Amino acid sequence: MNPVITPAACADIAELRQLYYAVYGPHYPVALGTDPAEMARLIEDPHSLWLVGRCADTGALTASAAIHGEAGSRIGRLEGIAVHPGHRSAGLAAALTEALCAGMLDTGRLDSVYATVRTVSAGPQRVVARNGFRPLGILPNAVDLSSRESLALYARHSTGVLDRRIPVTEVPAPLLPLLRTAESALGIGYPGSAPSPARSRRPRRKGPSNGWR
Repeated sequence: MNPVITPAACADIAELRQLYYAVYGPHYPVALGTDPAEMARLIEDPHSLWLVGRCADTGALTASAAIHGEAGSRIGRLEGIAVHPGHRSAGLAAALTEALCAGMLDTGRLDSVYATVRTVSAGPQRVVARNGFRPLGILPNAVDLSSRESLALYARHSTGVLDRRIPVTEVPAPLLPLLRTAESALGIGYPGSAPSPARSRRPRRKGPSNGWR
């Protein structure tokens, strides 16, 4: 049965904390699922969107995810994806992720959304990959979990936003291979980009001696 997806409300905080406890245990290090004050702030934040999924028949809160934005920024972060252990493999994470992106990217509120997902578990990576996120890199030892766990970085963009960028004509030479990789692997074009010309360093002016050696 399809879940009922609605915006999170402050009245949901107690159930949300129970959900994150059931999914991640008592040591979940993120305030989004543990700190009522921070959760209320995010729920009421006009630059963010937090959605929950409930069973259509029982009304039980079974899933949660959010996109956290900031004032003046066109970038948001997908975070806090949680599906109750008793309701996994039902597509809830994917449904919430797609609904969040529709609410933030398809409406023009944001240009890009990024996510960092665990590398030790294929599930989170499958969720974002199937929802239009592209892999951008690995963040080694990003969090102090499970013996310094690495995270994978993914991003999804609103339709047409890549075509509205200011052209990149010059980049430092070490970055040029990264641009070429983006062109070939991700389909993100940087036509006409070339290495920046080398610039000679000016000799450093010596100031008066202060007696320190």
